[in-house]
Amino acid sequence: MSEHEPFWSWFVAMLPTLEAAYRDDDVSTLAREVEAGLRSTGVGGRWEIGPLDEATCFFAFGAGDRERLTRNRALVASAPAVPGWVFLPAKPPRRWQRRTLEVRSSLGLREVDFDPWRFSASRTNHGWVIRFVPSGVHGWSSDELEGLAWMLLDAELGEERVVETVTDVVVVDAFDDTLPVEALSRTLA
Repeated sequence: MSEHEPFWSWFVAMLPTLEAAYRDDDVSTLAREVEAGLRSTGVGGRWEIGPLDEATCFFAFGAGDRERLTRNRALVASAPAVPGWVFLPAKPPRRWQRRTLEVRSSLGLREVDFDPWRFSASRTNHGWVIRFVPSGVHGWSSDELEGLAWMLLDAELGEERVVETVTDVVVVDAFDDTLPVEALSRTLA
């Protein structure tokens, strides 16, 4: 028996419940069930479910670092064929019209608009260092701003690409020669 078999057995058994909660946009049930399944089968970690296209959903495991990404790749490689589902080792890039996210901060739940943010990127021997110049984020701590910058990268590029190519993020007040965030994907190609 594979070390991942308990998770996949749980997922297949819970699929009707998960699909119903997803279809009904019942986020609390979906979150409760998935988190219980990840915990009880020893997989743990972050996750995301969403549409891949009109007929397919994805289940992505969170991959905050290279070690977790490697584990997630092994987990996904052992996945059974489940009609209508694709399993990903990391969260994919978002398909968004406006770059906004609702984020919990020390000041409560707030909407962050990333469209006016600017960035500069430098390539090193180990990967990219990205400097962000945030906009419209008054009252956020420096740690929260750094967290927002990483969220933006994950959402714009996808976690897998970020883990593999970005070594550091720095949030600054101003920087010469910045680009709009919509150019992130092209710049880090």
